[in-house]
Amino acid sequence: MQKLDKKKLRSIPRPTVDEKIKAAAKKILTPKKEYFFATAAKVPRTDILILNLYTKKKGAVYRVFLGRENYITQDLTVANTKWLTGDIFSLCYREDIWTWRDDDYLILDDESQKLFDDWFKRNDNERNVLLVEELQEKIRAVKLEERYDREVEEAAKINSGMPKLPKIETWVQDVVLGKYNFLIYEPSDRVKTRGYCTICHNYVELDNRKDRKPRRDKKMICPKCHRKVILKPKCAALEQGYGNGVVFQKFKDGFVQRYIVGYRDWFRHSVKGIEVDARTTYSENMRIYVYKSESGEWKYKTFYYGMYKTSHKERWYETDYLSPRSAMLYMRTFKHAVKGTPYQYCGLDILQKGLGDSPIASAKYIDKYRKCRFLEYMVKRGLYRLTQDFLGDYFYLNVSGLNVDGRSLAEVLKISKQDVKNLAKQNGGRKELELYWVFREHGKSADPELVKEYFDVIGYNADEYLEVAFEHHIESKLPGYFRKMAKGNPKHFKNIADMWRNYLRISAELHFPLDDNYYLMPPDLKKAHDRVVKIKLERDKRRERERNRRMTALISRLQSEIDTSRMSTKKYIVVLPASADDLINEGEHNHNCVGTYVERVAKKETLILFIRKRDDPKTPFYTLEWKDGRIVQCRGKYNVNAEGDVREFADKISRFLRVQEEEKDNAWNRSKVG
Repeated sequence: MQKLDKKKLRSIPRPTVDEKIKAAAKKILTPKKEYFFATAAKVPRTDILILNLYTKKKGAVYRVFLGRENYITQDLTVANTKWLTGDIFSLCYREDIWTWRDDDYLILDDESQKLFDDWFKRNDNERNVLLVEELQEKIRAVKLEERYDREVEEAAKINSGMPKLPKIETWVQDVVLGKYNFLIYEPSDRVKTRGYCTICHNYVELDNRKDRKPRRDKKMICPKCHRKVILKPKCAALEQGYGNGVVFQKFKDGFVQRYIVGYRDWFRHSVKGIEVDARTTYSENMRIYVYKSESGEWKYKTFYYGMYKTSHKERWYETDYLSPRSAMLYMRTFKHAVKGTPYQYCGLDILQKGLGDSPIASAKYIDKYRKCRFLEYMVKRGLYRLTQDFLGDYFYLNVSGLNVDGRSLAEVLKISKQDVKNLAKQNGGRKELELYWVFREHGKSADPELVKEYFDVIGYNADEYLEVAFEHHIESKLPGYFRKMAKGNPKHFKNIADMWRNYLRISAELHFPLDDNYYLMPPDLKKAHDRVVKIKLERDKRRERERNRRMTALISRLQSEIDTSRMSTKKYIVVLPASADDLINEGEHNHNCVGTYVERVAKKETLILFIRKRDDPKTPFYTLEWKDGRIVQCRGKYNVNAEGDVREFADKISRFLRVQEEEKDNAWNRSKVG
C-alpha cells in the first residue's frame, strides 16, 4: 500500500480563489445548480494528483491528494490541518451537492482537464467524478482487505496448521446424507419390478407381490452394494438435500471439531426412465478448537469459513458464537482425538451409537459436559433420547426440573433408582420423565407400562392428562378409554384426548357430577361432547337475552334522565348505546375493548357514551367512559386518547353529567326532608 507523507502534503501552499479562477468558474458553471469547480496540479517529483475543489458559496473547500494506491482529503474550511478519509461522493453530500445521475458535478478548467485526462489515461467519455470515485473505491477495497487480513491473522495462523481430513467421502454419502440415498423403483402390476440404486448405479430386481410390494419411503438394503437406501417411485420429486457431520481430530494440546456440510444434487437421465445420477459434494465451514489455556482452564475458540464482515473474500475468522448445530459424529477418529483430555470419557460416541441415524449437538455437549457431568451418566445408562431432549435445539440446556448438583442419576432426575432402570429400559425422553414426576408428586410408584401407554396414546402433553386423571382417580383407565373411543386408530388418539378435555371443562362449568364415572368417561364421548356443547350454547343464549333485557331497561331509563341534545355542539353529538350489540360493534370498529363492558354497563357499574360527528352520526368516532363523577377514559380508534376539540367536547360532557348528578342528589335530599 502506497504511503502518503501528510507532513509534506500539508506544507504545500493552500489554493486561493484568484480572478483567473473566478472567470473560469463563471464561464463554465450553471447558476441554477451547485457543482464542485476544480483545478488540478501534481505534487512535485511524485505521481500524486491534487484536485482543488471550490464551491460558489465558500470558495476553496477541499483538496484531494490522489495516488495510484492511496488517497486522502484535506479540509480547507478550517484553519488547522484536518484530514478526511471519505470519497468524492461523501464530499458532495457534505456540501449539499445533489444533481441528476447524468450530470458531472466535478468541473475542471481546460488546463486542469488535460492534466486530469493524462493522469487517468482517459480513453472514453466517463464522467470526471466517476473516474475519481472508481479509483477511490478500488483503493478502499484493497485497504479493507488488508485490514481484515490483519484482524484474522491469528485465526489464519491457527487454521493453517490443522491436520488433513481423513478420507470421509463414503461416510458423507452413507451417514451424513443417509436420508438422501434412494432406490428408485418402477410401479408395476407384475410379480417382479425394476429398481435403480442411486449409490452404486446398478439395476436391481424387486419383489412386487401383494404383501411385499415396494412402498414409498420404506427403508431397505440395496441387494447390490448392501447399503441402506430409501424407496422412491420414479414419479417422486427428488429435492436437493444437505446434512451436517463433525470430525474430531487431535490438534496440538487439545482437539478440534471440524464441521462438514454435505450436499446432494439429482440429475434424471430421462422423464420416463428410473435412472438418476446423484452428485455428492461436501465442504468444511466451522471449526471449534478446544485447548488448555495457560491458567490450566480448558477453553475453546470457534472459527467460521466464509465472507468476513463486508468482505467478498472467503477466509477463516474467529467468532464468539458457538453454534448448537446438530451433526452426525465421525466415529473412527473420536477416541484418539479426545484421549488424554478431560473429555476422554464423555460418552459422545456412545450417544451417537444409541441414537443411530439422528444427529447430535456435539458442540453443545462438549461445552456443557464439564459442568453437567450428568450428561455422561445418562448416556452410559442408555438414556439416549433423554440426553437428546436436554440438549434441545438451542445453545442452553433444558434442565428445568432437574437437580443438576445431584451425586447420582436418581438424584439428578429426582426419581427412584427403579424408575431410572425402567426409564432406561424404555429409552425414555423428557416427556416420559415428566410422567414419572407426576406419579412421584402423587405418592405413587410409576408403572412403566402405564407410562408407555400414556406417551403412546396421548403424546406430547401426556403429563397434563395424567394430572387430570389423578384428580379424578382414573389414572389407570384413561389411556384405555381413549383407545376405545378412537376404535384403536392411532390417528384419532390426539383428537379424542382434546375432545375429552373440552368435554370435561364444559361439564365442570355446567356442574355435572364428574365424580360419577358415567359422566367422567361417557360410553359415547362424541355424543356426550355434542350434548354438553348444545346445553352450554343454550345457557349462553339465555344469559345474553337476560343481559340485553337489562341493557334495554337501563338505556330506556338513561334516555329519560340524560338529554343528549343539551350536550351536543355544531360539530359533535352524543349517542347512547341502545343494546349490547352497539357496544360490541363499537369495540370492533375502533379496535378497543369496549365490547367487554356489557356486563358492567348492565349492572350500572359504569356509563358508556358514544361521541359522533354531527355530519356522520352512524360511524363510531370516540368512546367515553364515565364513572364515579369523572371521565375514566375517552378513546378513539386503536385506543388513541382524545385531544384538541374532542377533548374539550368530552370535558363539556363531564361538566354536564356532574351538574345533572348534583341536581338529582339535591332533589332526593329535598324529598327526604319533606
